[in-house]
Amino acid sequence: MESGYINILDSFKVNDYITTKEIKKELKESDHISAVKIIRKYDIAQPYDYIRACGKSDFTDFALNKLERITEEDSKYIISRNVNGKVIYLSTNNLYEKVEEMKWLVSKGYFNSVQSQTRKIKGYFKAENEITIGKKSVGEIKIFLEKADINTIVKRKYYLFDKNHSSIQAQVGALGIYFGYMSKLARNNKNENIYGINLKTICTATMKNVDISKLQSNKSYEKIDYVDVIWISNSTTVALEIEFKEGWVDAISRLASVSLASCCSRNVINVIISNEERHYNTISAVAKMDIVASLPIKINLAHLTTQKLLDILSMRDKGANSELLKKKFFNELRYIL
Repeated sequence: MESGYINILDSFKVNDYITTKEIKKELKESDHISAVKIIRKYDIAQPYDYIRACGKSDFTDFALNKLERITEEDSKYIISRNVNGKVIYLSTNNLYEKVEEMKWLVSKGYFNSVQSQTRKIKGYFKAENEITIGKKSVGEIKIFLEKADINTIVKRKYYLFDKNHSSIQAQVGALGIYFGYMSKLARNNKNENIYGINLKTICTATMKNVDISKLQSNKSYEKIDYVDVIWISNSTTVALEIEFKEGWVDAISRLASVSLASCCSRNVINVIISNEERHYNTISAVAKMDIVASLPIKINLAHLTTQKLLDILSMRDKGANSELLKKKFFNELRYIL
């Protein structure tokens, strides 16, 4: 088990973790064309986003064939521009809507007056953050862009967290062992193999190790068994849910079951891990709903972002003391009041 959980934690480094600081440095030193390459290189944008560069010509193009193929409802348009020798970044979250408008423009005869064998639609910057497409005689589309600095463009690479629930679950389970806990994984995940390691050989705790002395029903038992990760010690239980689909009610319900079944709910800490800081407010609102507020006990509920978890994993890579790192983990928790 010793080498196994360390191997899982070490895989964080193997998976080519890149710090925000390093990406920002590259972007600051790049021109507007290289900036686009860097954004693609580090997967800052998603495959369904549309990324372009614009120099001093004040026009850009939209490859309609490609856009029709890749665009989804949450696709973003990101463009880097060279304005007076300085690289600026502009973006909009309304790309899907704008592609629909472009298709409408084509139906009105856009390509009758604009020759393009590749179905590229030209857009012209009428202002620093405004693109106009089309002509008044056919129809016009305007795209209003928001200015973004490097801090908002660059989000730390999520280490597949937003794509692979099992990866972060394995990391959290192994981190608990590193902190000195026993770790239990959800019933449906405990037999999975991650990085060539069978997780049940690492996270060896079972329901027999969880304090459920006040368990009320078989349904509660099942909810607890499906909590993503549970860290167990003689004095504390830490129940953790990794939630990327915003299923807050179900996550809180499973976590609350751990507290309700414990002989001392004050010693149970319930944590929801998600990839956005703004989720704290949403989770707080859900926690005030009758389904939670009416519980016979007050549960200790906290939120942690994947960004903060990444920092902790990175510090472990750099040799930070396990006790200091454990203290940092709990200090980073933002409790739901």
